[in-house]
Amino acid sequence: MTSETRTEPEHATYPPESTRLPLIRQIGYGLGDAGMNFSWSFISAFAMFYMTNVMGVGAAVLGTLMLVARLTDGVSDLLFGLLLDRTRTRWGRARPWLFWSTFPLGLGTYMLFNVPESLSASGRAWYFFALYVLIGTFFYTAANIAYNAFVALTTTHEPTRVSMGSIRFICTILAILVINAITLPLVRHFGTGRAGWAAVGALYGCVIVVLLLISCFAVKELRTWTKEEARAEAARDKQQASLRTRGVGADLVTVLRNKYFLMILGITTLFYINLGLTGGAGVYYATYVLGNEEHLGVLTTAIFAPMAVVLAVLPSLTDRFGVWRINVISTVIAIAGYLLAWFVRDSLTGVVIALVIAAVGNASFLGTFMAYVAAVGDNIRMTTGHDVQGLTFSASSIGIKIGQGVGAAAVGWMLGMVGFDGTATSQPAAVLTVVSLSYLGLPVLIAVARLLVFLPFRIYEANDELRADGA
Repeated sequence: MTSETRTEPEHATYPPESTRLPLIRQIGYGLGDAGMNFSWSFISAFAMFYMTNVMGVGAAVLGTLMLVARLTDGVSDLLFGLLLDRTRTRWGRARPWLFWSTFPLGLGTYMLFNVPESLSASGRAWYFFALYVLIGTFFYTAANIAYNAFVALTTTHEPTRVSMGSIRFICTILAILVINAITLPLVRHFGTGRAGWAAVGALYGCVIVVLLLISCFAVKELRTWTKEEARAEAARDKQQASLRTRGVGADLVTVLRNKYFLMILGITTLFYINLGLTGGAGVYYATYVLGNEEHLGVLTTAIFAPMAVVLAVLPSLTDRFGVWRINVISTVIAIAGYLLAWFVRDSLTGVVIALVIAAVGNASFLGTFMAYVAAVGDNIRMTTGHDVQGLTFSASSIGIKIGQGVGAAAVGWMLGMVGFDGTATSQPAAVLTVVSLSYLGLPVLIAVARLLVFLPFRIYEANDELRADGA
């Protein structure tokens, strides 16, 4: 996105919290991410299981549809980012998008888990695909981009921004743990089969709306516009539209030509393929390999809870040893954890211990990802003279969407290849092998690939050299 110099009107008002936000408002902001996870983490963990085991749709078909949907979702990030930059209202830029996307996101989540029984198998698949695209490409994307922008738009106080990010991630972890622990028991409580899933979808839809509305009104943007100001700036944008369009295209080419951007895009894609695999295969692994679907909550705790502990000490570790060295060491730890998990894959205790080790290794990338993308943006600016931080962040999110889509699709494809039937009372040995491979085996190979890309990724050293040369 191109940046423009704006002249702020003299009467523009900045609320008292422009310096820092009270803790209660930061918590209110963080609850929004919990709300969004009651949609997307719920869908990522259980949508394929619901469709295969309750609605009887083939896993391979679902995997393909989910991948196609996530590809369109990645492109929509760039478009919604551009739309948000051009939004000017008395509420600000982001709040209108978050407010109006909240309701369809909650409703869409409910409808996704309320597939009509009257439809044929193909009809159910297309119904799922249409809702999946609407939620991911439009409703969730609009809410998530607006929510992410709040950090920059509601405060100029850097410690507050860091605190908001930490609180948000804690809320995310808590939401994921709760979702994976209570979803299946709630389904049984509300009724077996389709009725139980529809009831849980309705409950989570209400939770989504409540939590996102709390977040929407917990904070206020620093900059707002009257109708007259919005019209004046819209007219200025219209006059410069053709120039800006050419600028966006040229900036995107500039970003894609930077080798460090391609590296971070590759690392991000691999990392989220891993999350897509474990997220999609987790309920199958607990149900068929470990023999108890309720073990999913324990497995999820092992994957996410250690990350919160590591993130609390990560700044001091990176300050002492360096971001690159910590990430390389951590990736090796993740490889060791997944290897151990593969060899003890039939033991709940052994797998939990191994997943804790892998989680310790994975946490550092989550904690340093945004810093890496910012460093790539700095590199592009110093080597080309173009400041494209906003576009760099938007483009890097495509790796997240493609990675999660490929991971989830791979689970469906592999289950389809071995003839998985979600309505059958028992599964053949080949299904158990594929589920274990998706959940524990492939993550070993992906972590090794991540390490190989990380080794030459010396972005900070490259930037230091450029600064020393006066760039």
